[in-house]
Amino acid sequence: MSTYAVIPQEQWADELVQRFPHAPLVQNYKVLVFADAETEQLKEDYTECGIVEMASSSEIIEHIQSDLKPWVILQVEPLREVMQHFNPPSDEVI
Repeated sequence: MSTYAVIPQEQWADELVQRFPHAPLVQNYKVLVFADAETEQLKEDYTECGIVEMASSSEIIEHIQSDLKPWVILQVEPLREVMQHFNPPSDEVI
């Protein structure tokens, strides 16, 4: 299984762009994917970032909209909902 992290874009550019060069952008945050086994190490390596875990997509959306800087650790279903909120399907025909 995987764990997802939503981190501020500037921190991604400063520290993790080499490891995650194709991380998708959501507002001013990048979405990273980690193996579940890496989650504890991630928390230890980046404690100064103020990592928080959130389960509710509405909490995560509020976090992103308020431009808070801590990283958010989340699972795939809330991430899907967050991605759909910020990137709604388009009805536009090209």
